[in-house]
Amino acid sequence: MINYKKLFGHLCLIVAWIIAYYLLNNPIILPSIWDIVKRIFELIYSGEILSPLLVSLMRIVVAILLSITVGGVLSYLSYIYDIRDVFYPLFSLVKSTPVVSLVLIILFFSNKSYLSTIIIFLIITPIVYENILNGLDNIHVSRIELAKVYNLNSYRKFRYLHLPIIVEKILFSMVIAIGIAIKAAITSEVIGGSSTGIGNLLYLSKISFEMVDLLSITVIIVVVSYVLEEAFRILLKKWKKIDD
Repeated sequence: MINYKKLFGHLCLIVAWIIAYYLLNNPIILPSIWDIVKRIFELIYSGEILSPLLVSLMRIVVAILLSITVGGVLSYLSYIYDIRDVFYPLFSLVKSTPVVSLVLIILFFSNKSYLSTIIIFLIITPIVYENILNGLDNIHVSRIELAKVYNLNSYRKFRYLHLPIIVEKILFSMVIAIGIAIKAAITSEVIGGSSTGIGNLLYLSKISFEMVDLLSITVIIVVVSYVLEEAFRILLKKWKKIDD
């Protein structure tokens, strides 16, 4: 079903861009939409953007898998043994620290090749942890009583009571975090001076004053982020239907 309000909003952005383009009348500062579209297709068909994009996505996937593993384990331990207060200061500190500060601090201790993976891990883990813990804390009382009635052992209680909630909250976390992860990865690559990844392409286009390349790569990043977010949103909806 077409969302006409969103469509209207997109059209307004395009119209605003066209108006700004003709008012500025300077393609170096603000290229036309047609120039951006042409350059996007050139980057895709030439394969110029494929390798850097895959490198960045690989770093993001590794960091997300680590975040899910660590966040999931810590949240479950916090729920079972009520030790959430132990992790509260650490996660609060990480969440409150600006991404730029994290990047500069990690650069002192790590190779820049691993920088974006570490930064994403630090940013996403608290999100996964809090969402899973919140889900476990809010398990419906009827389900808990049912588990007691059937006298489920620890494994079966985890399998049928806790695991469905954990999977749902992981998917929900990904809907929230995937865009953040992509932005954090690219920020890390640009600031850290990575020689690979899509952040390097952005940096090169910036220092060479190639605004067409800069905007084209940005549009591709936005589209990839949107597609991944929608993919996790669809998975979340399907999982909820299965769980229900």
